[in-house]
Amino acid sequence: MQAAAGELESACREGAPAARIDELLDKTIAELTPVLAGLAAIGGTDAPADSARLAALDPARARELRDRLRVLLADNDADAGETVQELAELAKGTALAPGVKKVANAVAQYDFESALKALDSVEV
Repeated sequence: MQAAAGELESACREGAPAARIDELLDKTIAELTPVLAGLAAIGGTDAPADSARLAALDPARARELRDRLRVLLADNDADAGETVQELAELAKGTALAPGVKKVANAVAQYDFESALKALDSVEV
């Protein structure tokens, strides 16, 4: 896990392409997931409850939904409603949830411009 995190940190510091950073982030999360599960099994940890869920979140799927939603919102496509609901379900209980909720609220009001702005704050 330490090696994966170090590699990710170096790539970020060196300004590596986003695709490489995403790849290293996925690798780091994959390494971190069993550690968080082990800590949860021990019990009595003070780790936030959503840490394991965030680690279990499929970041590639979340990015795919976020990117698809961005296109739909830019096109003022009402299908954005279904996509934001799918993203909200995926993000439920994680640090992403509040940002996705703002997007979903704007989409529900058909305020796609505000939704697009709110989506900019959703970092996966």
